[in-house]
Amino acid sequence: KEMGRQLSEYWERTGAHDPANATGDLNQRYDNWYTMVQLGADLAAVQAAYPNLVQVTSMGNSVQGRPIWFVKISDNVTIEENEPEFKFSSSIHGDEVTGMELCRRMIHYLTDNYGTDPSITSLVNGAELWFCPMTNPDGYTNNTRYNAQGYDLNRKFPDPVTDPNDTTNGRPIEVQHMMNFQYPRNFILGMNYHGGELVANIPWDCRTTASPDHEIIWPIAEGYTYRNPPLWNSNDFYHGWVIGGQWYVIHGGFQAWAYHWRHEIHITLEVGVTKWPAWSAMDTYWNNNRDSMLWYMNQVLTT
Repeated sequence: KEMGRQLSEYWERTGAHDPANATGDLNQRYDNWYTMVQLGADLAAVQAAYPNLVQVTSMGNSVQGRPIWFVKISDNVTIEENEPEFKFSSSIHGDEVTGMELCRRMIHYLTDNYGTDPSITSLVNGAELWFCPMTNPDGYTNNTRYNAQGYDLNRKFPDPVTDPNDTTNGRPIEVQHMMNFQYPRNFILGMNYHGGELVANIPWDCRTTASPDHEIIWPIAEGYTYRNPPLWNSNDFYHGWVIGGQWYVIHGGFQAWAYHWRHEIHITLEVGVTKWPAWSAMDTYWNNNRDSMLWYMNQVLTT
């Protein structure tokens, strides 16, 4: 009911009364990429089809009033169980979109195969799996890296080096929403999808040194890249991964905040050199990443 209310308010506000069309997102997507209205409707349909497994919520609205959806998948989805929590998120840069569709497809894959595939059933029964397919819906709709105020959201989180204050004060609203969403939760393992390169970027981003948990993190990153042939066979990064700050240093990144303050093993996955690939390429991206995603989620049961 809450999901339906949020969608109805959004459609009314944007003029997108019919979730099957894109009238509320006037900047049309090229190819068949989902608009934010269509993504919300798709997630609502999954929840309706699998109410015992799926719970969809908005962690808050963007600057321009678009909901930022989070999807929880678990066998007792309405109950806060004593289970490890895992998170996939994507597209904190609004024009880096491949991860949005990977998340959407994985949501469908898990729910469609629950109860028939023993490995999927065991994963869903043993963990709380969370997905945020689109962190920056205004940037996506406006076809830009930035939010509607011109901020690079992946430079606006607290930073252990340059901004060591774990507070939401003064930060873009989308960053505040993500921080407030995570504060009451305990994600053990997470990954956020980017685009523009092909590499698994591990902590630190804000320093050139390895993290204190490097010997735990790099094998997990390599487990993902090993199952993804383009990543594993990279010509630029050995076995497809790199310490972020040894590639290039950034400050205010989501990864460093999640690792330093939330104690979450968090990897930034640059999923492809094209930020916004043709829709027709998504089957290939899905085939390259599906087994990696499944393996990576299962690590939450042992990490």
